[in-house]
This record gives sequence, C-alpha cells and structure tokens, in this order.
Amino acid sequence: MTVGGLISPLLGRLADTSSLQTASTPLILMPLVSWLVFLVLPEPALPVPRES
Repeated sequence: MTVGGLISPLLGRLADTSSLQTASTPLILMPLVSWLVFLVLPEPALPVPRES
C-alpha cells in the first residue's frame, strides 16, 4: 500500500464533488512542498571513523 493508493480515491471524490482543477491543485503543489521540506532538513553528519 502506498500513499498514492491511499490518496487517489480522495482526489477522485474531490474531483467528483468540485472540479478536476480543484482536485489537481494538491498534485501541482506537492513538488513545491517537497522542495521546501528538503531545504529545511539538515545534512547528515559524517560517521566518525573508529580507531583500532
């Protein structure tokens, strides 16, 4: 089960009750939201090498 599989019935219902343009707006905005979240995430720290 994926997020797309869970969201697609909700978007279909939204398109049926309003319009296709209203239902496609979240899909258009998702790349922007993902990019903004990406900017906020910190860089992972490099692992400290163990001395033997």
